[in-house]
Amino acid sequence: MTPHEQLEKFFAEFLKLIKLAEPSTYGSFLLRAEQEFQRLGYREEISAGVENILVVRFDAIGDMILTSGFLRELRKNFPHARITLLVFTDVRSVAELCPYVNEVLNFDRELLNGNFIDVLERIVVFCRNNLWRKHFSIAFSPRWHDDTFYLLLMVWLSGACERIGYSTRPFNSWLGDPPADLATRDNLLINHIVVTPRSVVADAEKNFYLLQAVGLAVEQTHMEPWFDAADTLRACELLKNIPTNCKKVLLCIGSRELNKKYPVEKYLVALKILAKKNLTFIIVGGKDELDDADYLEKNLPHGKVLNLVGKTTLRETEAITAQMDYYLGNDTSVM
Repeated sequence: MTPHEQLEKFFAEFLKLIKLAEPSTYGSFLLRAEQEFQRLGYREEISAGVENILVVRFDAIGDMILTSGFLRELRKNFPHARITLLVFTDVRSVAELCPYVNEVLNFDRELLNGNFIDVLERIVVFCRNNLWRKHFSIAFSPRWHDDTFYLLLMVWLSGACERIGYSTRPFNSWLGDPPADLATRDNLLINHIVVTPRSVVADAEKNFYLLQAVGLAVEQTHMEPWFDAADTLRACELLKNIPTNCKKVLLCIGSRELNKKYPVEKYLVALKILAKKNLTFIIVGGKDELDDADYLEKNLPHGKVLNLVGKTTLRETEAITAQMDYYLGNDTSVM
């Protein structure tokens, strides 16, 4: 049997037994699984020059865009590696045209809901079907937050030899030594835990710092969108009636998180003043913003608003953004 087949057989029995076990024993089960990864050679270093790299980015759309520079700089450091990017399904369209990876895989974020055993089984099944055969030499987890346990569980179960990322409780690194149980868990899931200094604040900075912390070079720090000619053509078609001498303001009134949404009534106060200038407001967003977009369109002068809410894909929105003069809106992916 191949190592992949042996691992598949082991985890079939593993899942049967852990479902019957007490939660207090789950840690010992994970340690036993780690021993099996080691026995089958998954944790052995792979010869230089044959790098097979996994990047797991379980995040919202904006966080994926902030990872674009990380992927570019990673490719510069490993020009001949095979790089696999794993993202949530609803983020895939933003990532699938990335020129710096060989493959984009997706995982449904809803599969991370439920009790630990159910989620563990779903991740094992995904790794069995998509990752174990690849024998990753390195896996990166660029997310810096306190909700990364399942993300790091995916990194660990991928079978990667070297696993690089931030702790499941990164704030603890600023407050002293983490609790013993947390430290043990993190050291099992990732064998190279990166700690950022307090001066590294922005999410994009943290992404780049992850590379620098393991001795890799970062030459450029800008972000970049990835869309194709069809997306650009669609954007041009939607914007064709705006006069060429008119400045275009991209207006994004939505956000996944309600606490990041500025009241639409207050937007209107500012927009009525700005409408006196030679500007056109292009409103973008999803179906949740339909009512707010209609409200603005009805209360602003005729011809000042192009309402594209619910009419574009994510990549078409990127192509529209590339043709704008200004941005006005919330802290979200479009920004």
